[in-house]
Amino acid sequence: MPLPFAFAGLRSFRFRQTPFFSRLGNLLGRVRSWLGDRMFKPGGKSDPAPKKTRSAHLEVGRRGEIAAAAHLAALGYRVLFRNIRIAGGELDIIALHEKTVVFVEVKSRLGESAAAWERVDEKKRRFLLRAARAFVRQKNLQGFSQRFDVVTVCWPTHDIADAPVVRVYRNAFSEVRET
Repeated sequence: MPLPFAFAGLRSFRFRQTPFFSRLGNLLGRVRSWLGDRMFKPGGKSDPAPKKTRSAHLEVGRRGEIAAAAHLAALGYRVLFRNIRIAGGELDIIALHEKTVVFVEVKSRLGESAAAWERVDEKKRRFLLRAARAFVRQKNLQGFSQRFDVVTVCWPTHDIADAPVVRVYRNAFSEVRET
């Protein structure tokens, strides 16, 4: 569909380099596609956009983090933050337990729990340590004691509608500095 006469000059490269005209070009492209959908589809209306569905492993992880946070709260932890991205890593849960800042890594699985615990390898520990150090610096928490816990959330029946089995491994690993 050709552009209206007033905007025909916007196609030149010089005008498209400026931010205003690039945004205007994007807007015109969206209007053009919207009009095209309305004009060329039967019934004059476009089809509704398909709903985006989460992949299965992301849904298991999301529900696992919710179950882990609820279980930790029942054990007396005070959940402060969830899913913090910092320093190239992600901290699943940051909680406070008896004046200790606890960094919690959540591993969720359908099936047996042993495989979930084994997935916190040395590389993952380094990422968690780096992210925890950055978080402590950012929030000025150097005076607090810190601990790393791992929580495994498993659904033995392979159905996330059932109640999961939640296990907490306190002080699962610690920061070892090489001198």
